[in-house]
Amino acid sequence: ATFAKQRWFGRPVLEVLEDEFGRGKAPDYFERALSSGLIRINGEKVAPERPFQEHDRLSHMMHRHEPPVSAERIRVCGVQGSLACVSKPAPLPVHACGGYHMNSLKVMLEQRLNTKIHLCHRLDRLTTGLVVFAMDSKRAAEVAKQIRGRECDKRYLARVRGDFPSAEAASRAEEVVRDGETWLQVSAPLRCQSPKDGIWEVAVAGAKDAKDATTLLRKLSGNGESTVVEVRPLTGRTHQIRLHCQHLGHPIANDPCYGGSTSFGLPDGRKAPSEDLTAPQHDTVRIEDLVDVGDYPFPSLENDGGEPQVKPQVEPQVEPQGKPQVEPQGEPQVEQQVERKDGEEKQASPIARGDPRSKRGLQGVGADGLSNDLERAAIELWQACQETKATGSDAHSAETSSSPDLDPEDAPFGTDHRGVRSGGIWLHAWKYSCEDWAFEVPRPDWAT
Repeated sequence: ATFAKQRWFGRPVLEVLEDEFGRGKAPDYFERALSSGLIRINGEKVAPERPFQEHDRLSHMMHRHEPPVSAERIRVCGVQGSLACVSKPAPLPVHACGGYHMNSLKVMLEQRLNTKIHLCHRLDRLTTGLVVFAMDSKRAAEVAKQIRGRECDKRYLARVRGDFPSAEAASRAEEVVRDGETWLQVSAPLRCQSPKDGIWEVAVAGAKDAKDATTLLRKLSGNGESTVVEVRPLTGRTHQIRLHCQHLGHPIANDPCYGGSTSFGLPDGRKAPSEDLTAPQHDTVRIEDLVDVGDYPFPSLENDGGEPQVKPQVEPQVEPQGKPQVEPQGEPQVEQQVERKDGEEKQASPIARGDPRSKRGLQGVGADGLSNDLERAAIELWQACQETKATGSDAHSAETSSSPDLDPEDAPFGTDHRGVRSGGIWLHAWKYSCEDWAFEVPRPDWAT
């Protein structure tokens, strides 16, 4: 569920839904979802022409088969007290979002470690590398504050197009010396070009919604066609490294959104295979095969075979104090409950904020779950959408019929032996360090 965005105010509910969330949906999907009560405003059924108002709360219950993710192993690479880090593969989201719930880094770690964890920061789904998490919320809040306060030295690796630095790059950056090393420093403000699609851009001078952003880059190695660079983002803006590389005329070589080639020497844009991160060659994958904890001591694993200390699930809904905040920007996040009926599917997703079992969700639902009528309506509507996409009766649906949950950023990437979308862009979180902690993960194959 989500509160109405400022850009929705005064617009009809149906128009907003089709504009913001219509990708891959059948033409009459939202009309049917509104009429059946699967989509509600403030817990009530509304007419399609009803305009959005400030503080409106949109909830959407639907049946969905969660998109699969790559089976590359998630490796724990360090533990320091109650802090730990893993090397995240791509395209795996760090937390539940959009169509991803169980297939997210946080849920997989909680299942493997048998306890609840707390993420200290995020990485883009297409970015690989270091993610720091804590075993207690207080420590996670401390580390998150350090990162937000720019007290953390962050080092990334990227493979960019061309022989870096070109004359164009030198003209748009200045040479600086930090800690005895020479870097090119680019300072270019960024702005959100499309909140709906989550696309950002380098802002023109004087733009009111621009946010300052500064990045340091230096060459590590190259072959004339591409260059591996070390990157230090001094600020933490969305897509900052990707945009600043593009601004310098050296986009990340396989970045489909910001100027990179979609193949760059590899078929279908797939990244080079890794001997160290080999997907298990079978369709049924155990969580122990996906998350490698090594020899690191985790107290939650000492009672092997016992009941989980904390069952992994999405944070419970917290009643807001006072008026809810309205977010004028940012990608809409409609959290959706998933109920899988096929015997071969994984277990159902955890209860999401605002789903029918929460205090502020849909009405008329029993304590044990969804009402039969709503559940049946959700399944029937999902089946109808699949039939529409299979026949290609709608041009928009035909474009996405091969994968209804396909994100535009996934398009250039190939699939593994199971047909699962694989790969990510050549951007890797390598080292994070603060005054009282430091972590590093191995380099990816393309940066060695």
